[in-house]
Amino acid sequence: MKFIRLSFCLITLFLMLSCKKEKKQERKQTKLEVYLKDFIKDNPNWNQNEIINKETNKTFQNKIANEISNGILDNFPLEFGEINEYKNGKFAALFRSHYILSDAIDYNNIIRNTYFDVIALISKDKIALLKKDKAYLIKGKFLKFLNDDYSNYIKSSVYSPYIKINKDVMSSITEVNIGIILMDISEIKEVPKL
Repeated sequence: MKFIRLSFCLITLFLMLSCKKEKKQERKQTKLEVYLKDFIKDNPNWNQNEIINKETNKTFQNKIANEISNGILDNFPLEFGEINEYKNGKFAALFRSHYILSDAIDYNNIIRNTYFDVIALISKDKIALLKKDKAYLIKGKFLKFLNDDYSNYIKSSVYSPYIKINKDVMSSITEVNIGIILMDISEIKEVPKL
């Protein structure tokens, strides 16, 4: 009987120690994630009514353009989608934010419900770095937001053609759409997905 109790205690101790080792390392928040959480916290009534929502979204549109210019996307892993020669010798790559399905990120987390596409003007020598469905950090100069004119650069569709914060009607989750961002890319680095 003592042997069974001792064995049970040892197994329990072993299981407790192994569980501690498996504890996940906390993910570092991206600059964009921090900014969006702060923006919503600073505008708590953003969805109170249509007028306040419209004004908040106008403010958001102006501020997010400035934040992109200042490198807010520098540490956000984007998934590569396609490359296209849009003019003779000129290339554009499509990067997406909306690939995040990982269970490591809570469904209610703002970053899991943030959608935007980056059309990146890149040099021919960087094309060899890109692999379909891999994630990349990209750095470069923000040029502008695109509307329907995104098809001048890429062949496939984009996911988020508008810029606004809204509540999903079905789930009441806050969604953030940052639109179609045109950037001139200077650096590309492959990284793990979020």
